[in-house]
Amino acid sequence: LSNEEADQVLNHHQSKVKVFENEILFVEHLPVIPRIVLYGNLFDSSSLIELCHFLSWDVCWVGNPLKMNALLKDKVQSYFHWDDEFTFKNNDVIVLMTHDFDRDVAIVKHLTSVNFKGYIGILGPLKRMQKIIKQLEILSVIITDMSFFGPIGLDIGAEGPNEIALSIVSEIIAFNSSRDGSSLKNRIKSIHTN
Repeated sequence: LSNEEADQVLNHHQSKVKVFENEILFVEHLPVIPRIVLYGNLFDSSSLIELCHFLSWDVCWVGNPLKMNALLKDKVQSYFHWDDEFTFKNNDVIVLMTHDFDRDVAIVKHLTSVNFKGYIGILGPLKRMQKIIKQLEILSVIITDMSFFGPIGLDIGAEGPNEIALSIVSEIIAFNSSRDGSSLKNRIKSIHTN
Protein backbone atom coordinates (compact mmCIF):
# COMPACT_ATOMS: atom_id res chain seq x y z
CA LEU A 1 0.00 0.00 0.00
CA SER A 2 1.09 3.56 -0.59
CA ASN A 3 1.39 5.94 2.35
CA GLU A 4 -1.82 7.65 1.24
CA GLU A 5 -3.72 4.36 1.11
CA ALA A 6 -2.36 3.29 4.51
CA ASP A 7 -3.45 6.67 5.90
CA GLN A 8 -7.00 6.09 4.62
CA VAL A 9 -7.14 2.70 6.34
CA LEU A 10 -5.63 3.83 9.65
CA ASN A 11 -6.93 7.36 10.08
CA HIS A 12 -10.17 7.28 8.15
CA HIS A 13 -11.14 3.68 8.93
CA GLN A 14 -11.68 2.90 5.26
CA SER A 15 -11.12 -0.62 3.93
CA LYS A 16 -8.94 -1.02 0.85
CA VAL A 17 -8.75 -3.67 -1.86
CA LYS A 18 -5.54 -3.76 -3.87
CA VAL A 19 -5.36 -5.97 -6.98
CA PHE A 20 -1.98 -7.34 -8.05
CA GLU A 21 -1.16 -9.69 -10.94
CA ASN A 22 -1.80 -12.93 -9.03
CA GLU A 23 -3.24 -11.73 -5.75
CA ILE A 24 -5.88 -9.57 -4.18
CA LEU A 25 -5.00 -7.77 -0.96
CA PHE A 26 -7.76 -6.68 1.41
CA VAL A 27 -6.80 -4.30 4.22
CA GLU A 28 -9.20 -3.26 6.94
CA HIS A 29 -8.85 -1.18 10.10
CA LEU A 30 -9.85 -3.14 13.20
CA PRO A 31 -10.05 -0.86 16.22
CA VAL A 32 -8.47 -1.99 19.46
CA ILE A 33 -10.93 -3.63 21.85
CA PRO A 34 -11.38 -1.24 24.78
CA ARG A 35 -9.94 -2.37 28.09
CA ILE A 36 -11.78 -1.04 31.11
CA VAL A 37 -9.81 -0.92 34.35
CA LEU A 38 -12.65 -0.99 36.86
CA TYR A 39 -11.88 -0.12 40.47
CA GLY A 40 -14.60 -1.28 42.85
CA ASN A 41 -16.49 -4.44 43.64
CA LEU A 42 -19.76 -3.24 45.10
CA PHE A 43 -23.22 -3.90 43.63
CA ASP A 44 -23.05 -1.34 40.81
CA SER A 45 -19.83 -2.65 39.28
CA SER A 46 -21.59 -5.87 38.28
CA SER A 47 -23.86 -4.05 35.79
CA LEU A 48 -20.85 -2.40 34.13
CA ILE A 49 -19.02 -5.75 33.92
CA GLU A 50 -22.08 -7.42 32.38
CA LEU A 51 -22.48 -4.69 29.75
CA CYS A 52 -18.76 -4.69 28.89
CA HIS A 53 -18.86 -8.49 28.60
CA PHE A 54 -21.85 -8.22 26.23
CA LEU A 55 -19.85 -5.75 24.10
CA SER A 56 -16.80 -8.08 24.15
CA TRP A 57 -14.73 -5.41 25.89
CA ASP A 58 -11.88 -6.49 28.15
CA VAL A 59 -12.30 -5.70 31.84
CA CYS A 60 -9.49 -5.60 34.36
CA TRP A 61 -11.25 -5.64 37.74
CA VAL A 62 -9.53 -4.14 40.78
CA GLY A 63 -10.89 -4.58 44.28
CA ASN A 64 -11.05 -7.19 47.00
CA PRO A 65 -11.06 -10.59 45.20
CA LEU A 66 -12.67 -12.21 48.25
CA LYS A 67 -15.70 -9.94 47.79
CA MET A 68 -15.87 -10.30 43.99
CA ASN A 69 -18.74 -12.36 42.61
CA ALA A 70 -17.35 -15.67 41.29
CA LEU A 71 -19.61 -15.62 38.21
CA LEU A 72 -18.43 -12.10 37.35
CA LYS A 73 -14.78 -13.12 37.74
CA ASP A 74 -15.33 -15.43 34.75
CA LYS A 75 -16.52 -12.47 32.67
CA VAL A 76 -13.43 -10.31 33.16
CA GLN A 77 -10.03 -10.57 31.50
CA SER A 78 -8.22 -10.34 34.84
CA TYR A 79 -8.74 -9.24 38.40
CA PHE A 80 -6.41 -7.76 40.99
CA HIS A 81 -6.33 -6.82 44.64
CA TRP A 82 -6.36 -3.11 45.47
CA ASP A 83 -2.64 -3.11 46.24
CA ASP A 84 -1.44 -5.21 43.29
CA GLU A 85 0.80 -3.54 40.71
CA PHE A 86 -0.03 -3.76 37.01
CA THR A 87 0.79 -1.84 33.86
CA PHE A 88 -1.64 0.52 32.19
CA LYS A 89 -1.96 0.56 28.41
CA ASN A 90 -2.19 3.78 26.39
CA ASN A 91 -5.79 3.13 25.37
CA ASP A 92 -7.04 1.93 28.77
CA VAL A 93 -10.18 3.45 30.24
CA ILE A 94 -10.18 3.90 34.02
CA VAL A 95 -13.50 3.73 35.89
CA LEU A 96 -13.59 4.38 39.63
CA MET A 97 -16.64 2.92 41.36
CA THR A 98 -15.06 2.42 44.78
CA HIS A 99 -17.50 4.50 46.85
CA ASP A 100 -14.39 5.39 48.91
CA PHE A 101 -13.21 9.01 48.85
CA ASP A 102 -9.68 8.37 50.12
CA ARG A 103 -9.17 5.42 47.77
CA ASP A 104 -10.33 7.49 44.77
CA VAL A 105 -7.89 10.28 45.70
CA ALA A 106 -5.04 7.76 46.03
CA ILE A 107 -5.87 6.11 42.68
CA VAL A 108 -6.03 9.42 40.79
CA LYS A 109 -2.79 10.52 42.46
CA HIS A 110 -1.16 7.27 41.32
CA LEU A 111 -2.52 7.63 37.77
CA THR A 112 -1.06 11.14 37.63
CA SER A 113 2.31 9.90 38.92
CA VAL A 114 2.53 7.31 36.11
CA ASN A 115 1.54 10.02 33.59
CA PHE A 116 -1.67 8.26 32.54
CA LYS A 117 -3.32 10.34 29.78
CA GLY A 118 -6.45 8.33 28.95
CA TYR A 119 -10.04 8.46 30.14
CA ILE A 120 -10.56 8.56 33.91
CA GLY A 121 -14.15 8.51 35.16
CA ILE A 122 -15.31 8.69 38.76
CA LEU A 123 -18.76 7.69 39.99
CA GLY A 124 -20.47 10.17 42.27
CA PRO A 125 -22.07 13.61 42.35
CA LEU A 126 -20.36 16.84 41.30
CA LYS A 127 -19.81 17.95 44.93
CA ARG A 128 -17.80 14.77 45.54
CA MET A 129 -15.69 15.44 42.43
CA GLN A 130 -15.00 18.96 43.62
CA LYS A 131 -13.88 17.62 47.01
CA ILE A 132 -11.60 15.06 45.30
CA ILE A 133 -10.03 17.79 43.14
CA LYS A 134 -9.57 20.01 46.21
CA GLN A 135 -7.88 17.15 48.09
CA LEU A 136 -5.62 16.46 45.10
CA GLU A 137 -4.63 20.14 44.99
CA ILE A 138 -3.69 19.96 48.68
CA LEU A 139 -1.46 16.99 47.72
CA SER A 140 0.02 19.11 44.86
CA VAL A 141 -1.72 17.04 42.18
CA ILE A 142 -3.36 19.26 39.56
CA ILE A 143 -6.04 17.82 37.28
CA THR A 144 -6.23 19.89 34.11
CA ASP A 145 -6.64 17.17 31.50
CA MET A 146 -9.92 17.02 29.59
CA SER A 147 -9.94 13.21 29.88
CA PHE A 148 -10.97 13.42 33.57
CA PHE A 149 -14.71 12.78 33.87
CA GLY A 150 -16.52 13.32 37.12
CA PRO A 151 -19.35 12.68 37.48
CA ILE A 152 -18.90 9.79 35.05
CA GLY A 153 -21.37 9.07 32.26
CA LEU A 154 -23.57 10.89 29.78
CA ASP A 155 -26.58 12.83 31.06
CA ILE A 156 -29.34 10.47 29.87
CA GLY A 157 -31.36 10.52 33.10
CA ALA A 158 -29.91 7.19 34.23
CA GLU A 159 -31.37 5.66 37.39
CA GLY A 160 -30.14 2.41 38.89
CA PRO A 161 -27.02 0.34 38.16
CA ASN A 162 -28.00 -0.91 34.67
CA GLU A 163 -28.85 2.52 33.31
CA ILE A 164 -25.77 4.05 34.96
CA ALA A 165 -23.63 1.36 33.28
CA LEU A 166 -25.20 2.28 29.93
CA SER A 167 -24.49 5.96 30.58
CA ILE A 168 -20.85 5.17 31.42
CA VAL A 169 -20.31 2.94 28.37
CA SER A 170 -21.95 5.57 26.14
CA GLU A 171 -19.55 8.23 27.41
CA ILE A 172 -16.57 5.91 26.86
CA ILE A 173 -17.68 5.19 23.28
CA ALA A 174 -18.11 8.93 22.64
CA PHE A 175 -14.67 9.66 24.14
CA ASN A 176 -12.95 6.94 22.12
CA SER A 177 -14.70 8.16 18.94
CA SER A 178 -13.94 11.84 19.60
CA ARG A 179 -17.67 12.58 19.73
CA ASP A 180 -19.60 14.71 22.23
CA GLY A 181 -22.43 12.25 22.87
CA SER A 182 -25.19 14.57 21.66
CA SER A 183 -28.34 13.42 19.90
CA LEU A 184 -27.96 12.22 16.30
CA LYS A 185 -30.93 14.37 15.27
CA ASN A 186 -28.64 17.40 15.73
CA ARG A 187 -25.76 15.93 13.69
CA ILE A 188 -25.15 17.65 10.36
CA LYS A 189 -22.31 15.37 9.21
CA SER A 190 -22.60 11.71 8.29
CA ILE A 191 -23.30 9.42 11.25
CA HIS A 192 -20.50 7.03 10.32
CA THR A 193 -16.98 8.30 9.80
CA ASN A 194 -15.68 8.03 6.25
